[in-house]
Amino acid sequence: MKRLLVLAGFLLALVLTIAGVSWTQDKKSAVMPPSLEGFYMLMSRDLPDGTVLKSPAIGGLLTFTEKYRNFNIFWKDAKGNPVSISLMASYTLTADKYTENSLYYMENNKGEGLKYGLEPMTASAPVLPQDGGFSIKFPMWGEPTVTFTGKTMTGTLEGVFVDHWVKVD
Repeated sequence: MKRLLVLAGFLLALVLTIAGVSWTQDKKSAVMPPSLEGFYMLMSRDLPDGTVLKSPAIGGLLTFTEKYRNFNIFWKDAKGNPVSISLMASYTLTADKYTENSLYYMENNKGEGLKYGLEPMTASAPVLPQDGGFSIKFPMWGEPTVTFTGKTMTGTLEGVFVDHWVKVD
């Protein structure tokens, strides 16, 4: 009988230990942030009037490393003026928050000349689940809301454009 009680106690401790480890692992995996890392290429831009811009009328490259974002895009506005944006930033990402530290920003805005952002800035935005992926409204520079789903990223600036990006290996 004593052996049976010892064996029952051992089995109960083993079950509770396994359940505790499993709960801890589930809890950890639930708070793991999504990954942004990779190289993305702009494939097209949809305009509100139904026009679809593709290369060579528009081009964009976006790279996320573990800690940095580098973004470059160009196009011509309706009057044929060149527009381009370049951005360098460091960032952190958790399951629920994206925080960015601007290192450099330059915009050639529709023939109005160059606009620079050289002062240190930090801003955050929530990371929201969306369509089997997640979305972030980049918090600086009036950037679009981006949705990451699998190997695609969609950037939407409401009433202005929808950009379609693909992660390339």
